[in-house]
Amino acid sequence: MNRDNIFVIMQDTADNGQTTIYPEVHYIYSDDNFVPAMDVVEQQWGDVSVLVDFDESGREIVSSQSLSPGWQVLETRIESQALDRDQPSRLLSITGTKSRVPTDIPDLDGSVQSQVARAMQLVENLESRNREIRKLLDTRTE
Repeated sequence: MNRDNIFVIMQDTADNGQTTIYPEVHYIYSDDNFVPAMDVVEQQWGDVSVLVDFDESGREIVSSQSLSPGWQVLETRIESQALDRDQPSRLLSITGTKSRVPTDIPDLDGSVQSQVARAMQLVENLESRNREIRKLLDTRTE
């Protein structure tokens, strides 16, 4: 994916989309050593981490998910923008919402392995909750 021509914004539906966030973006490639569970462990309070997976061309979104228990992705889309006529840009728009359930992370004392195991459990719980939310939203739009 060409990172020189893509812009990213995030919006939170909790405030009716009134707040636009211009996030710090980190590009992770398939051959990078990235462990999502460690990202969850290293987050500061209020941080939101979202993984957006693109196809090999870098033009289509394959999947997206939040790694943050306090914020869930509702929609991701990519749009063409005409900011520069010589090189069209793309806008990655991520819409999500704050969680309404308690998201306290238990004390992570212990070895790195036990911290990672707990973090992996959090990620599994989050993915399950994400599926539930998407099902709920799908039934409301039918």
